[in-house]
Amino acid sequence: MELYRFVKECDYDDDNGDMLVVTNRRVVCKSYNVIRETNASWIIEDDTTRKGKRVISKTSRKKFAYPEQRDALINYITRAERHIKILQYSLEDAKTFLEIAKKIAL
Repeated sequence: MELYRFVKECDYDDDNGDMLVVTNRRVVCKSYNVIRETNASWIIEDDTTRKGKRVISKTSRKKFAYPEQRDALINYITRAERHIKILQYSLEDAKTFLEIAKKIAL
């Protein structure tokens, strides 16, 4: 059995001097082998963790990986939308503090 998770990937080109240029942006579906299954969870191989495996609850609303690619894609879209909201807030915050700093008279 396999579980699925969509992730973003891109390549970087550093031939532009100081700036890294992001090229070839893509969203890919990663598959994870289930090495063990219990009534409540799956244990998958995951080389990004120290132990090389990860426990995925079958009943949690937000899972790291999903048994169906469709559910994994829906989860990726939800994560991306939340990321955008966080970045928008951070940008507005930075603009506000920049304006405050410009008003400081030295």
